Amino acid sequence: MILGFSHLIHATADAETAIAYWSRRGWTRAWDAPGIPSAPEKWPLMACPAEEHDLHLLDGPVRIEVVAHDTGTAKGIERIRLSEDRAIVELTTDDPDLERRFFREGLRFGGDTDDVSTFSGRLPGWSLSVRPVLVAEAEETPLDLEGLSCLAFLSTAPEEDAEALRAHGARDATGSFGITVNGRRLRVLMLRSPTGILIELVKVEAKP
Repeated sequence: MILGFSHLIHATADAETAIAYWSRRGWTRAWDAPGIPSAPEKWPLMACPAEEHDLHLLDGPVRIEVVAHDTGTAKGIERIRLSEDRAIVELTTDDPDLERRFFREGLRFGGDTDDVSTFSGRLPGWSLSVRPVLVAEAEETPLDLEGLSCLAFLSTAPEEDAEALRAHGARDATGSFGITVNGRRLRVLMLRSPTGILIELVKVEAKP
């Protein structure tokens, strides 16, 4: 079951510059986790498969995890962006209706308006509003795209949730893999939405 929103992933070749960018806009540094192994299961979603990465979580209007892989980043156009008021995450797509149905029927977002969908999490910070935005062409972007590249959700069972999302058009799912961050064991699985937006499902298996 999807419990709620966790964070956006901002991939970067220069973590301190990225952190400074968000700090100027009101985000604050919550924790750092350097030298975390990068799981081979996610390499098919990357332009440059990495052996390890540094993680930095930022608190703000939405949580952002700054990720610096040891292989740097790929250039391209972000498909995930914050709206001007930072209350809505915009997803660029060549088929907004398809993307909207996936979030509402697959991820169980509610329909606030015709174009905005909201997941209301059980705890503060677990909620998220998204708006699909039409673009003429939407390239398939990699996880290590420079900039916002992925949405992460908390899940009680990533494998089961991924299977359920496949019925709604999800694709390119990785195998699940374990990772330990600051003493906390996580199980992670990644996939794409029907139009290619990257999504991470995260289960917290143990807390320090």
